[in-house]
Amino acid sequence: MQRVFNFDVVFEEAASQSEVFDNCGVKDLIQLALEGYNCTCFAYGQTNSGKTYTMTGPPDETQQHGVSGLAGQSRGLVPRSFTHIFDLLRSRGAQGFKVYATYFEIYNEQITDLLNPRSIYPHTIRWSSTSGFYVDNLFVIECDSADDLMGVLA
Repeated sequence: MQRVFNFDVVFEEAASQSEVFDNCGVKDLIQLALEGYNCTCFAYGQTNSGKTYTMTGPPDETQQHGVSGLAGQSRGLVPRSFTHIFDLLRSRGAQGFKVYATYFEIYNEQITDLLNPRSIYPHTIRWSSTSGFYVDNLFVIECDSADDLMGVLA
């Protein structure tokens, strides 16, 4: 049995973080999210295949310098996305927008709140007609800048 897979883009091993960000579709997802749609960008692959590096960039640089201090080429999708969100909000003169962050991991079908990993409350993926999909009982932080969002990940 032959299977055919279609891809919008395939990046070479030497692709830069900037090239991936500009061409993977995450900018479109951010635009849709600001219009009220639920959007997700995730990395999937084998252990040590580069998922974390692609998503966040070099861990030491991100933690030491925040979003604004990172060298442009080494920033991953996440810090680039945070900067892009606030750039779009500023360019629109957006008033009345609030940005909230949660941070969780799904591993072996178990949800862990990474902002409150010792939480005694169960975390379940739910859906409602007013909120769409969400994970209940997560710790939520309001963020006023891309650096605030990066602080959530630290």
